[in-house]
Amino acid sequence: MGILLIKAYEERDTAIFDVPGAYLHAKIPDDKFAILKIEGEFVDIMYDVNPEYKDDVRYENGKKVFYVQILMALYGMIESALLWYTLYVEVLHKE
Repeated sequence: MGILLIKAYEERDTAIFDVPGAYLHAKIPDDKFAILKIEGEFVDIMYDVNPEYKDDVRYENGKKVFYVQILMALYGMIESALLWYTLYVEVLHKE
């Protein structure tokens, strides 16, 4: 916020941009392994989308659970911001 005030005071030009789904563009490195645990109604939704997942559904404490490997950065993951930043810098250096 302070930077915006300084820019306004000094009458600097400012540009803002957004990359839709930015984190989803950043790949998790092959040497990292991230697992997402899906529970409850979302398991049924996954099964409805692809019935082949039926054999991968497990039960824990009487609840359906489904584990998936995360391949791309996901909002809420601690390392997602760094993965996105690294990708962003790489793209800028290529251009």
